[in-house]
Amino acid sequence: MQAAEFVAVSAPDVHFEGTIFRGPLSFRDANFRTVRFQDTSDTRQVCQFPPHERAWWSFRDRRAYPRIDLRGFVYERILVDKESFEILEFIEPFDVQPYRQAEKVLRGMGNASAADRIYLSQRWRTWRYHIARRRHLLLAFGELVHWALANFGVRPYRLAVYALMLMVVSTWLFAPPNAVSPKKDSGCVAHTLGPTEAVNVSLSYLLPVELPAGGCWEATRLTASCAGGYEITFLLWATATRLAGWILVPLGVAALSGLLRRIPG
Repeated sequence: MQAAEFVAVSAPDVHFEGTIFRGPLSFRDANFRTVRFQDTSDTRQVCQFPPHERAWWSFRDRRAYPRIDLRGFVYERILVDKESFEILEFIEPFDVQPYRQAEKVLRGMGNASAADRIYLSQRWRTWRYHIARRRHLLLAFGELVHWALANFGVRPYRLAVYALMLMVVSTWLFAPPNAVSPKKDSGCVAHTLGPTEAVNVSLSYLLPVELPAGGCWEATRLTASCAGGYEITFLLWATATRLAGWILVPLGVAALSGLLRRIPG
């Protein structure tokens, strides 16, 4: 069909299997209990939406494509193939509600992986929305930092990777003689740290709380030579590690609790 509008339509069970939409499409404020864009038989008939350039990085003017309006579209259950959900990338005007509706329903249907894909798609669409507007560039930068640090809160394994990298480098830096010295009145005796002790000191600087195992040592102001001929004091590296820990550890806790997934976009 060339154009279709289902504005404010309310129905219990709606079937679009095998339907081909070629023009503008609107489900604005529609309310369906179950909407089927794909059947469950062996024929696997699927609904086809207007063609769009499916590239997450595309900045092309979406007004050149047939308009798809899904604002306020709600449903309790949906049957749709993976490719059809990509049409969310091209809804105009942009609104996060269609993404969150799809994510909520898919998660409720037990399809967590598809729900995560929808969520990540919404975050990248939000980033493109911000970066296309000069007054939103700061928000776009924040989105990019959120992705770089924690993958928008979805499987944020990179936080553990960053922490592990810091641990490895810190352990290597604190192992040489005179890299650390005993704190005053700590009772520790000055000596070259062994591997286990160097790890304990690294953890003590990385974690926001001080560990007893490495708490009696402090970095010195002596200089360490790094790759490329650069030099850095042990104290400066320890300070940088502590600052990184104050960022990475709370982010990791927030990611595990789900708080990072709903930073306003």
